[in-house]
Amino acid sequence: MVEPQNRRSQSLSTGWLEMLALVFRALLWPLKTASNFLLPSGSYDGLSSIVAGKASRHFTDDLKSLCSPGDCEDVDIAFSKIGFAALRQEAAANHSLLFIYIYNPVHREARRFSRRLAGPEMLTFLCQDHIEAIGSSVQTSQGSTLCYQLGATSFPLLAILQPGSASSDGMKLLFRAEGRSLLMMPATQLMSLLTATYKQHSTQLIALETRRLEREQANELRRQQDEEYQQALVADQERERQKQEMKNIEEVRMREEEEKKRRETEQEEERLSTAKLLLRSEPVSGGARIRFVLPSGRKLDRRFFESDTVGALKAFLILHFSENNVGIKNIALSTNFPKKQYDDKDQTLVESGLSPQAVLMVQDLDA
Repeated sequence: MVEPQNRRSQSLSTGWLEMLALVFRALLWPLKTASNFLLPSGSYDGLSSIVAGKASRHFTDDLKSLCSPGDCEDVDIAFSKIGFAALRQEAAANHSLLFIYIYNPVHREARRFSRRLAGPEMLTFLCQDHIEAIGSSVQTSQGSTLCYQLGATSFPLLAILQPGSASSDGMKLLFRAEGRSLLMMPATQLMSLLTATYKQHSTQLIALETRRLEREQANELRRQQDEEYQQALVADQERERQKQEMKNIEEVRMREEEEKKRRETEQEEERLSTAKLLLRSEPVSGGARIRFVLPSGRKLDRRFFESDTVGALKAFLILHFSENNVGIKNIALSTNFPKKQYDDKDQTLVESGLSPQAVLMVQDLDA
């Protein structure tokens, strides 16, 4: 009998809890509705890389609207368009300072100081090596989170962080100015403080770089010694290989020259043989009397049969040049007046109009 009573007690308790939850939901529903209406979710809510990057890009776009057209490119170079978390990783990897600017867009002095950021002197400073700059509105999740982490009490806020410290977030605060003290600070004083902070960081970087270079030089010395040892081992083999390679190249060149000479000799013999076959003996009388005017100006007369071809005329000249050691290989024939070229080697002298007599100019086509 005890067990059924316990079950009834548990059932009654669960029922009261569900009823109480319904009452609370009914009471809080108007407050939730009003909150969603007055404070809707914005484009810059959340801290994802996409949302944080969007907040950074919104700042650079706003800053470019305040600067002269010639400085807009420097704004894109000086200020990052990615979120703070990603930028902090880049700064730590590159040993760069983090320049942070947080502003309240509803503050009456916000745009006046933003114009100072967009000035040539400030942009030149931020475009230096080992400086990563980011700006954000306090109305974005990224900006409000940075305000909380930096303990901001007034706006605008300028801070410079150094990566690689032993603090919990891995960043060390080197410079900070906010609110009225920042707004009233002369531009020369602000630049002097920022430059001094940068020089202090640069000095540390130089010390780190010096130690790194010393390690690299020691490693490089060992590497060079090992490399020289290996080079000494293979030097003789390389010289021998080069000698053999040059010998092989020379042998190939000589064979190619011999082959070229052989082909040229065969081609010349074939050319002369063809010419001898085309050329018939000179007729005793009649036929066509042809006078050739050679490139040297010398004149050469010969009789041909009227049925001989233009090719026979060229064959005669080929044999004549060969027998007299004249270095003319490729020739063309033409009359001087009227000007006419004779290229059809199969055309007879009668067909070519060269019978019963003609004067032909001989051109050296290779000249």
